[in-house]
Amino acid sequence: MKILLIYSEAECRRALGFTLVELLVVIVIIGILIGLTLPAVQSAREAARRMECANNMRQTALATLSYADVNKSQLPVGAKGINFCTWNHFLLPFLEQNARYQSLNFSEGLTYFDSGVLEGKSFNNKAPFTSETGRLHCYTCPSDVENEWVNQEARWPKLNYVVCAGATALYPTNLKGWGGEGIQTAKKNWWIDEYSSFDGTVKHKGACFGVIRGGKSDYNAQPPVIRNYDLSTGRNVKLAEITDGLSNTLLLSESLQGFDDDCRGLTFRGAGAFFTAYCGPNSKNADITETRVGKCVDVPYANLPCSMGASTVEPFRFAARSRHRSGVNAALADGSVRFFSDSVGIETWRNLSSTHDGQSVSLE
Repeated sequence: MKILLIYSEAECRRALGFTLVELLVVIVIIGILIGLTLPAVQSAREAARRMECANNMRQTALATLSYADVNKSQLPVGAKGINFCTWNHFLLPFLEQNARYQSLNFSEGLTYFDSGVLEGKSFNNKAPFTSETGRLHCYTCPSDVENEWVNQEARWPKLNYVVCAGATALYPTNLKGWGGEGIQTAKKNWWIDEYSSFDGTVKHKGACFGVIRGGKSDYNAQPPVIRNYDLSTGRNVKLAEITDGLSNTLLLSESLQGFDDDCRGLTFRGAGAFFTAYCGPNSKNADITETRVGKCVDVPYANLPCSMGASTVEPFRFAARSRHRSGVNAALADGSVRFFSDSVGIETWRNLSSTHDGQSVSLE
């Protein structure tokens, strides 16, 4: 027996597909699911970038210790004068970057010019970090936006790691022989021994990195000699002189690549190679740069606050900064890398930056 089924016109149309209302409901549900999933995907990607950033920093920290192993425990000097010769250059052979290193020529004291001929050998201290030689990714954090510094000579990729210059701040860099007009008199030390500003008074009690300038032992030379923290020894800091312990002393941290002609991120140049710990990680307080040496682009919303015109009241000062959520990666002098929260106690941060302040620090 056959049964005859009779469908209405509406039921026939329904059998052929979805109604507009049903399609809209499905689209809304898909949108909600994407909205719920996207933050998790972005968080996972940032976690992977942060891990890669920490691995790059660990590689750099271990290269620093390898340098010390073959140089009688001495750490590489933070910078030789204002020009293109900082700790970045000294570490190149320990990062499998011998081709870049071959363009350099180091000697006793200061090679003040960017390029030229020294002891019969041509050198170009800008060459290892030009766009033509390619960005050095082991000095770059993938969480940051890649920027370049451009002028009439060339284009230079900016980088992301800076070395620790202690707990205070750095002198204004408008000194004789430092690209300035000699308004400030020469200083024996490159850091400020006792620094008072918006957040109290702090004494400089050693740092892993500093500057070599001028002749071998005469701080009255022009340019003047300005070495790490111990002028009397006439040499770089040794690991054995870090009496607070290698696992309690900051070696390097992250920095951000400034926009346009901002000198932050030029860590292969003296003006941008350091951070100081007077301000904590990702501080809301402005970085201070000196007018005749560097420039800054003040972008507080991008974690790049800054002010031009360092003086004896507000001297040259860069804080550790990153694109990570609520903190920065930093390497300790034992080669380990830790993530430090923005909420780390300022006294703890300053104690970590010092090599011989005698303060116990708990990192638990």
